[in-house]
Order: sequence, then C-alpha cells, then structure tokens
Amino acid sequence: MAVHGSSFVALTALARTVQQGPFYIFAAFIFTYGTTMLHSSRDLLLAAVMCATALSAVTIPLAGHLSDRFGCKRMYLIGIAGIGIFTFVYFALLNTTIPAVIFAAIILSFIPHDIAC
Repeated sequence: MAVHGSSFVALTALARTVQQGPFYIFAAFIFTYGTTMLHSSRDLLLAAVMCATALSAVTIPLAGHLSDRFGCKRMYLIGIAGIGIFTFVYFALLNTTIPAVIFAAIILSFIPHDIAC
C-alpha cells in the first residue's frame, strides 16, 4: 500500500514531532526548568546550550555521513530511540543540581537529536 499526497505530509509531520518535541525541551524549556526548579544560573544554561549548538555543527554532518552509509531510516530510528532513553537520563542528571553535571547533560542531549536529523 503506497502513501500518497497529504497522507505522506501528515505522516512526515508526526514522525518529526517525535524528534522535535524533546529537542525543544532540551533547548528551550531548560531555561525555565533550570532557573526555577534547579536554581541554576541562566548564564550556565546559556553557555551549555551554546556549546551544545557548536557541537551540533560537527555531529549533524557526521550523522548525515552515517545516514548515507547505513541508511536514513536506520539512523533516524537509532536517534529516536536514543532520545527516548536519554530523556530519563537527562532529567536524572539535571536533578543532581551540580553545575558541571547540568552542563554535560545539556550538551549530551543534543547528540541523539542530531542523529535523528
């Protein structure tokens, strides 16, 4: 059974939601959660997100290369599974309230998203 027209668009949008939803939690919600619940410095959070973004400049092309080598579908599924698993690890690391651990958690959170791109 082939997927046609608007069905394809809808399926693609839903598939991307699985990837993009957690990313926005990792990249934007961290400012609210970090400052109000963790009482972290906004500067620490901003520095971590900026470093994670810089890391993405390397990991996204690397993930593209791996996708060309092993297949787009396989890499997407690996990335989505990584996001699903890392989400629990992410909040556990954040809740330690140790600045270095929070910094590392934020940086690491971008990697599964980059793999799923």
